[in-house]
Amino acid sequence: MHTLVPAAPAPVPTGRLSPRRRESAEVRIRQILDAALSVFSARGFAGSRMDDVAAQCGLSKGALYCRFKSKDELFEALVCRHLQLSHPCAAELPLATALRPLVEGLVSPMYQRLTEPDTITVLRLLIAEGQRMPHLVTRWQIQVLDPYQQALRLSLMEAAAQFGGKPGVLADEPRLVLAPAVLMMLKQLISGEQDVADTERMRSAHIDMLCAWLTVKPSSTSATESDPPPFPSSAHA
Repeated sequence: MHTLVPAAPAPVPTGRLSPRRRESAEVRIRQILDAALSVFSARGFAGSRMDDVAAQCGLSKGALYCRFKSKDELFEALVCRHLQLSHPCAAELPLATALRPLVEGLVSPMYQRLTEPDTITVLRLLIAEGQRMPHLVTRWQIQVLDPYQQALRLSLMEAAAQFGGKPGVLADEPRLVLAPAVLMMLKQLISGEQDVADTERMRSAHIDMLCAWLTVKPSSTSATESDPPPFPSSAHA
C-alpha cells in the first residue's frame, strides 16, 4: 500500500525538554514514545523522520538511536504501549454479591482502553502501516488479543457458574463480548471524536446485555421439547 507523503509537513507542537536534563531510563523512554506519537500523528508515519522525534523530545539523533534503531522500532513500542488490554480475571475483581458489579468490572476497562484518544491514534497508524508490517499485526494478535480473549472466556465461565447461568456461545466466541466496545472504537476512529454520552449509553447497555445472558439458566428440557415450533401450514395447502 502506498502512503502519500505531504509536500509540506504539518507543524508539530513543540514541547522540547532540555537536553541537559537527566532522566531515568523509564522516564526517557516514555518521553521518546510521547514525542513519536505526536510526530507520527501530525505528519504521518511515512512523512516523519527520526530527526523529528529527536528534536521533539530534546535529544540528539545519536542519543535517540541508542534507544531505538529505527522508526519501525519506535512504532512497535507504541503499539505495545497503547494496544495492550488488561487481562480480565474474576479473582482480581471486587467481590460482588450481585452480578452487575462483576460484569461492570469486565466491561468498563474495555471502553477505557479502546476509546482512549492515544489508542485511536495508534490504531489509525497501524491500519495505515499494517500491510507493510504484517508481522506486527500477527504479534499483536498472538501476544495481546488471543490471551485476552482466553482470559475473558474464563472470567465469563466463572461468573456464570457463580450466578447459576450458562455462558453458552459467549464462552465459545468471547470476541462477541468485545463487539460493542469495538463498535464504539470504530465510530470514534471514523469520526475523529468521541461521543461521550453515546459511549456511556453503549457501555451501560453492554453490561445489561451480559447480565441478562449470564443469568439464563441451563435448559433441562429434552432435545425434542426444545426444538423450535414448526412454521404454520399455509391456509391454501
